[in-house]
Amino acid sequence: MLRRIMLAVFAATIATVVLAGCGANDVATTASQGATTVSEGINSLSRTSLGELSGQLPSIEAAVDAGNTEEARAAFSTFLTAWDAIKEQAKAVAPESAAAIQTAMDNVKQTLIDTPTPNADDVKAALDELQMQFTNLSNTLQ
Repeated sequence: MLRRIMLAVFAATIATVVLAGCGANDVATTASQGATTVSEGINSLSRTSLGELSGQLPSIEAAVDAGNTEEARAAFSTFLTAWDAIKEQAKAVAPESAAAIQTAMDNVKQTLIDTPTPNADDVKAALDELQMQFTNLSNTLQ
């Protein structure tokens, strides 16, 4: 994963050199800034505490188990807002993981929000998948 990020930084640096006609010193500065930006993204995403975010998922499942669809929907809405705050950082440092999380969230949305009377087992399966994708993202950052 880190290799792909560094290759992307390198490719962006080359593009900058070609488009801007920079000299050797500018290339080194641009490459250094790109690496710093990627590193800051990883640190920022780590500090955001993915565990706290994914820790909101059990409250959604508990509401589903209790048959309280409106509470589950409200908790999922809160979760989505929290995800939106870190989504771009996740995309920058782990695009595949971020895409998998988005797909899993779409599944939760379909089973919980878009269905007038959600099936608890379907919602819980979608939430389990979402939890697994957050675990995968956390493992990618370590």
